[in-house]
This record gives sequence, structure tokens and C-alpha cells, in this order.
Amino acid sequence: MRDLIGGSYYKDLFNTHATVDPNASDYIDITKVTPANNRVAYDNDGLVDYYGTFGQLEYSKDNLTAFVQGAVSQQGFKRNDYFVYLKTDPLYSSDYENILGGNVKGGVNYNINEKHNVFINSGFYSKQPFFTAVYPNNRSVVNPTITNEKIAAVEAGYGFRSSIVNVNVNLYHTTWKDRYIINTISAGGYYALEGVNETHSGAELEVNAKITNKFKANAMFSIGDWKYNGNGTSTQFDNSNVQVGTSTDLFLDNVKVGDAAQLTASIGASYEVFERVTVDANYNYNNKLYAAISPQNFSSATNKGSLELPSYGLVDAGFSYKLLVGKDKANSVNFRLNVNNVMDKTYIAEAKTNI
Repeated sequence: MRDLIGGSYYKDLFNTHATVDPNASDYIDITKVTPANNRVAYDNDGLVDYYGTFGQLEYSKDNLTAFVQGAVSQQGFKRNDYFVYLKTDPLYSSDYENILGGNVKGGVNYNINEKHNVFINSGFYSKQPFFTAVYPNNRSVVNPTITNEKIAAVEAGYGFRSSIVNVNVNLYHTTWKDRYIINTISAGGYYALEGVNETHSGAELEVNAKITNKFKANAMFSIGDWKYNGNGTSTQFDNSNVQVGTSTDLFLDNVKVGDAAQLTASIGASYEVFERVTVDANYNYNNKLYAAISPQNFSSATNKGSLELPSYGLVDAGFSYKLLVGKDKANSVNFRLNVNNVMDKTYIAEAKTNI
């Protein structure tokens, strides 16, 4: 608090151990404390200790390469609260809550010949939660339902290389369990989503071609099926990290995951019109784009699912020039001009509501 606007004191509705009675022993007169302590709603430190170890083995012989990698880490979370608790309260400075995590990954690549290769890799990641998930509700009490997020993935692909064109194709499948998600609210505060499970599957194609020494082209296509599995819970917090009401169930089974287009494509080209002068353009298409989860719209199993936003395509264009400098012209200075959304397209890039 920096300005009382003529008032003699400020009544902080969130301070649980301060009163507004000037005769009370724990009365805080905000006009008589130092400016550094004029705190409103909350005041705490979050401390995180991290220890980890990592190892990787690689194998290579003839056309075969392989690797296996593993890591283990421990994160300790400690909360010092200077606002909610008195100094005599054990929760004024909490103990470290230590959480173990880690990952293991492995993969194999085989070069069929100089032009063709195939690969497969897989991994599992046990990811520690963020600090706000460990200590929710602006309190120094550890979340009793806290658990690591669990991510398992497998990917397989094929590559082709020649003097003219390079092609990469890959398929992927990822499961993400026990996610903890923070969704901000435009009016202030946020929703904390717990126990959220997702499945991401899809295919990707990438092509780069050198048609002539001056003319190059590229294209990309990606299609995915990203959806929630099962249900989770939602808890609302205000601007002061204080819980509003009780936690509610989230009915998310088979609902589409939002915030990123699940079908994307692009095509582009560049041409050197003069020596060291290049022009380029690229068209990007986005479809199957859904809104982020707004918990109030998923409190019933009869919800309408995620709002699908309109598809859109954007054109970007650019100009590049390389200026040779130095006594022997051995160095260069590069100039670049890029224009995004050349056609001045109006589009919706994201939404945080089902309306």
C-alpha cells in the first residue's frame, strides 16, 4: 500500500492475524510501518532447492546408432510467510517438501542407405509440480493431493535425403497424466485444475527442396488428435490466492485440448533475384483450433465440449540482402525485412472461454 488517499489506516480483509482495533496487541497501523512492509493481501517467499544427476550411453556401428539416457532429480519446496502467520506459528516458515522426479529415454536410428533412414524413440518423464501446486490457497500447508505429472511418449519416423529434396515423416503418441494447470480469469484470480489427463497423437510431414541454386521451396503438414481423458477437479482462487468456494468436478473426457491448432500446414519459397538479394514468402494455415478450458463450462457431463475457433491462413513475406565487407570481402553484414500477415487478415488466435 503506497497511498491511503487521506485515510488514517487501511483495513486489510485478507490479514487473518491483524485487527483494526488500535488498542489490540496485534493491531497494524499501516501509516507507522516502514514502506517495505506496507503489504496487502499476501507477502511470502517461495524457495526451491534442486539436486539432480544425468547420464547417457550412446552406441554407433555401421548404419546403426542408439542411445539410452536417464536422469533423477529431487526438488525441495519451502514457504516463508510474513503475512498470514505470526512468527510464533510453525507455519511461519515451513519445512522443505521434497519431491523425487526423473526421466528415462531411449532411441534407435538405422540408415538404410545414404538416402533413407528410419528411427524410433520413447521416453517416460515424472515431472515435479510447480510451487503453486505444492502450496495452494496462499497457505504453508502442503497440498494433500499433490502428485507428479507423468508423461509417456513414443515416436517413429522416416527420412529421405537427396541433392534436391529432404523429406521427414514422423508419427507420435503421448500420454500426459495428473497435469496441474493454471487458468487466469479476465476479471482477476485464476482456476487451478488438478488431475487432468491428456492424450496427444498425430503425424507430421516436412519437405525442403532446392529446385535450383537460386530457387528453394518448403512445405509442412501436421495433423493431430489431442483430447482429455477422464475427469479432473477445479478450484477457483481470487487475486490474493485465497480459495473461492469449494472444489468442483471437471467433466473433460474426450473434450478437445485447446490453445494450439491440431491441423497446420504451410508452403513457402525463396528466390535469389540478384546476387545476395533474396525475396521469400510463406503461407501458414491453421485449423482444428479450440478454446482453452473454462472450468465453469465443464461442471456437467452434458457440456458442449471445447469451442472450435474459425480456421485461418496467413501470408508472411520478406526481403534479405547480404553486404560483403572487409578488405577481401571475406565478411558480411546481413539485412532483413520481414512483413507478417501481408494480406491484413483478421483472425482469432486463442480464446479462454466457450462463448
